[in-house]
Amino acid sequence: MNPVRKALSEILKEDAQLKALATSGVFHRKVPSKTARPYVIFHKSSGVPTWAFDGPSMDKDVWLVKGVADDRDEAEDIDARCKALLNGATLNIEGKDHQDLRHINDVDYDEILDGERVNHVGAEYKLDSEEE
Repeated sequence: MNPVRKALSEILKEDAQLKALATSGVFHRKVPSKTARPYVIFHKSSGVPTWAFDGPSMDKDVWLVKGVADDRDEAEDIDARCKALLNGATLNIEGKDHQDLRHINDVDYDEILDGERVNHVGAEYKLDSEEE
C-alpha cells in the first residue's frame, strides 16, 4: 500500500469522532456498491515533485478528503472533523520525512443519484514530504 495513503487512512479511520459522523467508514478512491451514506472518501488529486540539486525530490501532493452524505449538515460536520484532524497534522509516513499538511482548497458540490440529492463537502490538502 502507498505509504502516504496508509498514513492518511490510519489517521482518519482511528478517530472516534469521525467514526461517529461517517458511520459507513473511510474509503480510498472507490466505495463498495450499496454502501449507505454517510462516509469519507479520499484520494490523491495531484502530485508535483520538486527537485533540488541532488538526492530525492520533495513531493508536493494534493489529496482530496470529503464527507459524502444525504444530509447537508452531516457532510459539513464530517468535513469539519476532517479539517480538525488533518490541517497541520504530522503523519507517520513509512520511508518519508513528513514536512507539512495544510488545507488549501474547499470542495462543495451536490450530485443527484436515483433522484436523491447527495452532498459532497470536503477539502484539498497540500502534503509535502521527501524520502528519508
